[in-house]
Amino acid sequence: MFEAMLNVTGPAGTSDLFLIDWREGSGTKTTERASKSVFNVLGSGALIDDPAMGKCFNNTGGGAFQGDAVYNLINLSLPKWELSIEVTPTSVTNGGTLMSRAFLNSGTGGWYLSFAPSTNGLIEFYWVSGSGSWTRLASTQGLVVGVKAKVRLVRDNNVMSLYINDTFQASFAAPTFNNPSVVLAVGSFADTFSSRTFTGKIGVVRFFIP
Repeated sequence: MFEAMLNVTGPAGTSDLFLIDWREGSGTKTTERASKSVFNVLGSGALIDDPAMGKCFNNTGGGAFQGDAVYNLINLSLPKWELSIEVTPTSVTNGGTLMSRAFLNSGTGGWYLSFAPSTNGLIEFYWVSGSGSWTRLASTQGLVVGVKAKVRLVRDNNVMSLYINDTFQASFAAPTFNNPSVVLAVGSFADTFSSRTFTGKIGVVRFFIP
């Protein structure tokens, strides 16, 4: 189980709009404090203490977390924001989805952050623009099995940039996001929890306005 909090202190001079910090719980369900939205564990795993990650969720199979359909605290249409997730993968050969608010099966839109089986752990951020076509922003550095990485997406008005462990990877002109009526998911796609799920440790997930 994890805690998702509103209006808490983030990095210096910021305010978090969304924060998962894994401080307590059983790993099966949690309720966000302010909106009372519920996240459910749909796969298998456990809440653990890790020397590198601290308190984290070790996802060992299946989908990770699915939020309520109305859960939309992560609004990528805002002009400035930072979205980050800490992960330690147990494998990169089969790919994995870190976060998503997207329809994989129907292809009707949204966004997702993942790495594909064919890219050796390279991070990919896909979204559907206002024109209805998928666009890809990809890293040049890949995730390493057993090594903690912090993946960050940063939007600064008209530019969206991707970082791994504070190292710049790539940038793109910030789009107009398609935000479908689908849940927010961590560790899997939002509309299917059996395809390209992430296996490994999931640490702090944060969305804030700098």
